[in-house]
Amino acid sequence: MKLSTNTNNYRTNIAKAADFGIQDNDLSHIMGILRSQIYSDKLLAVIREYSTNAVDANVEAGNPAPINVHLPTIAEPTLSFRDYGSGLTDDEVCNLYVKYGASTKRSSNDYTGCLGIGCKAGFAYGSTFNVISYTKDHITTWLARIDESQRGTISMLNKEPNALNVPTGTRVEVSIRKQDIDQCVEKAKQFFMYWKTKPTINVTLPELDIFESTDDWAIKRPSDSYSRFHGSASLVMGNIRYPIDTNNANLNNDAACLLSTGNVILYAPLGAVDIAANRESLEYSDRTRNALVAISNNMLIDLATKLGKIVSNEASRIKASIKSHHYDNILPDNIVSLIKSKTKWNKQDLITNISISG
Repeated sequence: MKLSTNTNNYRTNIAKAADFGIQDNDLSHIMGILRSQIYSDKLLAVIREYSTNAVDANVEAGNPAPINVHLPTIAEPTLSFRDYGSGLTDDEVCNLYVKYGASTKRSSNDYTGCLGIGCKAGFAYGSTFNVISYTKDHITTWLARIDESQRGTISMLNKEPNALNVPTGTRVEVSIRKQDIDQCVEKAKQFFMYWKTKPTINVTLPELDIFESTDDWAIKRPSDSYSRFHGSASLVMGNIRYPIDTNNANLNNDAACLLSTGNVILYAPLGAVDIAANRESLEYSDRTRNALVAISNNMLIDLATKLGKIVSNEASRIKASIKSHHYDNILPDNIVSLIKSKTKWNKQDLITNISISG
């Protein structure tokens, strides 16, 4: 995913200057922050980073197949992610995979990754994880571990010919402590529920109860009035769901009303908004705020258009106004009123209030 950067050049007359950097004896400290301390939810970080990396590998190889995910069980307490990309060569493992900040995905919005730290997420949960690379010629198993230097190393454990022509790709395996298995499975179920193309997985994933949707947004059927009137909308980008913090978004318009609706889901193309370094939340830059306004306004236009089609065949304006209850009990009253105010019947506004004089 392309990063938003400021390319302004600044000139100075100051004679003495120095470049920022990291001293060698501080590297283990900085690496510890990058691989673990930036994540508030370490199990979810493992699920998010390796699953989206796997999707990126499939996209890069032009393979539309779903990725494979194995969730841990008591009998097999391993969380694994298998893509069907091109696999990793020895050079890629040793010169790219282990380097913090190194990424091949910053030049394109076809990929979710871009920060160059996600493939080390296994260290956020434990001190070791395995990487198995399947290329056309070889199957290579690597052990990543935190060693005495606290920087981490990756070592080749085994390399054998791919004699059975196992499909190419990469598998990442993370051992899960038995007391964490149930929590890991539940987090994965909630995470993958928002994927449009679900992975093949060893559990049944819950489905969103969708009332109405397009490629750009969805409305969940509310289980109760609380989910309509409380909480906030979500934005999904690159399969990752980001709850929208309406306080930080700081919007005061129609978009703000929609973003304060708990059963609304917005879908954004990769790179449309800025994200925090840990990919756990949105970064509320001006670019993100502008995108949220644009996406929200487009959804409101879509909803008014859909409602207009529903009432278009009614014989009269009053009948059309009565028929315009489509979103009642689905969205909050203020949003319903907003949609109806943008809806036309025979180029006329709908009637929102009917008074009968005595």
